[in-house]
Amino acid sequence: MLRIECPTCATSYTAERCGVELLPEQSAVVTIGCITCKQPFDARIEPTYVTNEQGWFARYILRRQPSQSLAGHQITNTKVRG
Repeated sequence: MLRIECPTCATSYTAERCGVELLPEQSAVVTIGCITCKQPFDARIEPTYVTNEQGWFARYILRRQPSQSLAGHQITNTKVRG
C-alpha cells in the first residue's frame, strides 16, 4: 500500500484515499491539500525497478543483459508549493 506523506507536518495518507490509482508501469504527479496543516504539496509517484545482476558466466559467455523487474511504486519527490 502506497502512503503519501505531507512534508510540512508528516501526516500520512494512503494513495487510494487521495484518489490515486496507478497501473504498475504508470507514474503521476499529484497535488494534495493536507487536512491537518492546510498546506498543499506536490508528490511525484514513479514505478520502482530492481535490476537483477547476473554472474560473469551469463554476462560474458552467454552475453545476457541484466533483467529488470517491477518492484512497485515509490514517492521520489515531495515538495511544498509556494
